[in-house]
Amino acid sequence: MKCSSASLALPVCSAALALICASAASALPSRSSHAAPRHGTLGAITEYAIPTASAGPLGIVAGPDGALWFAEQTASQIGRVTTTGSFSEYATPTNNASPGAVTATVDPNYPIWFTESAAGNLGLVNVGGFITELRVRKPAGAQPFGIVPGPAGEQAIWFTDFQSGNAIGRVNNQGHERAFALPQSGEQPATIVDGPDGALWFTEQTSGKIGRISIAGKIREYAIPHGARSEPFGIAAGADGALWFALAGSNRIGRIDTAGKISTYPVPTEKSAPSWIALGPDSALWFTEAAGNNVGRIDPSTGAVTEYPIPTAGSCPAGIAAGPDGAMWFTENCTDKVGRVSLS
Repeated sequence: MKCSSASLALPVCSAALALICASAASALPSRSSHAAPRHGTLGAITEYAIPTASAGPLGIVAGPDGALWFAEQTASQIGRVTTTGSFSEYATPTNNASPGAVTATVDPNYPIWFTESAAGNLGLVNVGGFITELRVRKPAGAQPFGIVPGPAGEQAIWFTDFQSGNAIGRVNNQGHERAFALPQSGEQPATIVDGPDGALWFTEQTSGKIGRISIAGKIREYAIPHGARSEPFGIAAGADGALWFALAGSNRIGRIDTAGKISTYPVPTEKSAPSWIALGPDSALWFTEAAGNNVGRIDPSTGAVTEYPIPTAGSCPAGIAAGPDGAMWFTENCTDKVGRVSLS
């Protein structure tokens, strides 16, 4: 399934970014009547069309092979694109598995891992494109979405159970699973990242909180000042020792330090639905605007935001990651493309 060009498709447009879909669909981005939009003049964007039509690309990550790997949620494939725009695609063993988020690990055999929300699996890919799947059994009925390797030396993968289980999951290198329930029901943990303090940090989309879980499973939550309407989704570790996150509902980028202090910064384009966020090689945070049709950059030292318009209208930019070529790469969920933003 795909949302309209004014929204963002995710597992069921219905799962991880359901609220972003709703926010984006309510209105196309509008400009403030009292301030001119501050779009960047640098950062040329190049777009590459994915061979499969209706691919529905979402998460993206740089692999150890010098290419970018991404999830094709609608086509149920994992894609690979080189920095010159050459594609390969690999079907998931389970049909209609809804691959969503993608991460890179130090596993020499299967360095790329991803989630399959509809199938309830974690997927593993080798650099040749061979895919194997690991069924998530804890919690029962899990629909994993966000995924990340644990702290160095821990030898585990952590993931969010977005919809059904309302939990954070962990599987170690022996295949042993654990699930840690969130304090309240219906909090919908979305994406997750390895923090600078040896813990995992994640967003809670419907409760408007940022969560922290220790490797022992102890959970703490921090309420975002804008409350549940803020709809936090993407999260990334910054070069400044803090965590940065995207607030689709309140149209802001947030920052939380490891002591729990939160600051937020407005995005210039109104109703832009900032969604995914990643650290760039320039130590800035780069994010996608699902409804704004921009790629944004926030300077962590000043909070200043610059926006770069995507050439294709209604692209619904989604996942974003730093590439091996010193550029930022992102997926276009509604127009089945992968984009590249030059930093030079």
